[in-house]
Amino acid sequence: MRIKYFFYYFLISSLLIPTSNTQEKRLLKFKIESFLPSHNYNKSFLPSFKIHINAIENLKGKLLIKLKRINENNFRDVYIKKTKVIKGENVFQISENEFQFSNLSTEFYEIYSQFLTSDTKYTSDTLTFVINIDSLRYPRFKPPDFDSFWSNTFSKLDSIEPNYKIDTLCDKWTEQISIYKVSFSGLDSMTIKAWYCIPKGVNKVPAVLVLPSYGNGPITIPYNFCEQGYAALALQIHGKDVESDTYPVGDDPSAGLNLNNPEKYYLKHAVAHIKRAIDFLYSIPEIDTNRIGVAGTSQGGGLALLITGLDRRIKATAATIPTLICYTQALESGAYWRIKRAIKNGLVDEKTALHTLSYFDASNLTEKFNQPVMLSAHYKDRISPPNTIISFYNQLQINNKQLLTQPELGHQFPEHHWDITTEWLKVIFKM
Repeated sequence: MRIKYFFYYFLISSLLIPTSNTQEKRLLKFKIESFLPSHNYNKSFLPSFKIHINAIENLKGKLLIKLKRINENNFRDVYIKKTKVIKGENVFQISENEFQFSNLSTEFYEIYSQFLTSDTKYTSDTLTFVINIDSLRYPRFKPPDFDSFWSNTFSKLDSIEPNYKIDTLCDKWTEQISIYKVSFSGLDSMTIKAWYCIPKGVNKVPAVLVLPSYGNGPITIPYNFCEQGYAALALQIHGKDVESDTYPVGDDPSAGLNLNNPEKYYLKHAVAHIKRAIDFLYSIPEIDTNRIGVAGTSQGGGLALLITGLDRRIKATAATIPTLICYTQALESGAYWRIKRAIKNGLVDEKTALHTLSYFDASNLTEKFNQPVMLSAHYKDRISPPNTIISFYNQLQINNKQLLTQPELGHQFPEHHWDITTEWLKVIFKM
């Protein structure tokens, strides 16, 4: 298993601000540190942590360690000890000798520390670590008609004339890149629009299909891919324009609607329209159809995984902190608040919602993958929980797969994350 660990910080820390100016000066810093920068532990290397406290004066109190599995709601005390903190830097080692970490099963965990004095409670930031990362796999829930659902969807799409339209936008061209606005027909009389960019004066170039994160807004012109030698198509999956002043105001409610019927759920149309976008790329003579990749972040990453499992014309997939995998565990781990709200408000019961979502769970397609895949997981992310991504990665039955992990990041994108994608694709496509 090939895993690369990318991380920006070795420490999880927080600057604590007590309730008064006097107390504020007593404790300058309080942080919890993983002994392994990767935050990945196993039976051979049990979890070990250091608690760093920098105090202005001598203090007496209790040091607490609180722990929970990533998919649990409540922390529990796993370590309580009366202790003295002396003026200056203090370091407390928390290891197997202090707590039975060997009893932890395969899973992601959250841990943090508290220091309690007679009048103040100090709390560190939360650190996420994993036990047995190579063994984490969740059960899949694939409906019996999963394959026929998608076969029927694509048959209906194929019966609709694509009606491709390409508008030249010379005002957006650069010296090296030609820019076009593309439209084509999708399901239910929906017109899908996209940006299409291609380097000037090229022939048989690789192409990247760039898929959107969640939301119903404008789409960025994918200049960055063209600057690296790719043609690129970036589409708006909801039938809106790629640039407009009339986008809906407020949150996009799509994820919480029609959860009682997979035929009406928004992801069915999204995937169908992505498939039609691949059809469009196949219609362009300048595109090397043996080198079509797909890339996306968050929802875009999940859509990239879905279409890869459903359409073999995709030759490489880069999914940055993807959603749309392992819905049950993702809901338990803090993701999909719009779906949770729909369940809480009685719009749908949880069992029905999970049944609908199972048609759009990329985990049900892992055996279909036969092309290179690059995934990334951020351990502090609760929108794209890392446990779901790792489970998906471990279930992929291919050799050419790569996982990038960043223990200190949440649902945010590393600087130059698209550069990581384009450089990886260059290797895959032998550019």
